[in-house]
Amino acid sequence: MPAERQERLRRGAERWQRMTPEERKEAEERFKRWQELPPEQREMIRRRYKEFHNLPPEEQEKIRRGSKWFRELPPEERRELRQKWQNEERRDSRPKWPREMQKR
Repeated sequence: MPAERQERLRRGAERWQRMTPEERKEAEERFKRWQELPPEQREMIRRRYKEFHNLPPEEQEKIRRGSKWFRELPPEERRELRQKWQNEERRDSRPKWPREMQKR
């Protein structure tokens, strides 16, 4: 086993030892939810995590602030925003017609 992997496992075991029973239960639940995700979704999350950590610290902080703001919104407002953003993404991802076709 590569040394880097051994080190990560060692740190994880140390972190587990320091956790309270409640924190351990929460970690187990998160792991179970992770395992239940489809492989494509897990890969997308891994990619986004890597991309996030490759950003400059200022950009990471900006994203963290936006995420915190979103989490603090009431559930209904979050649902409405998600729906709005998804609709905008769909509109933006549609193929663009050539200008001459748009005029007709």
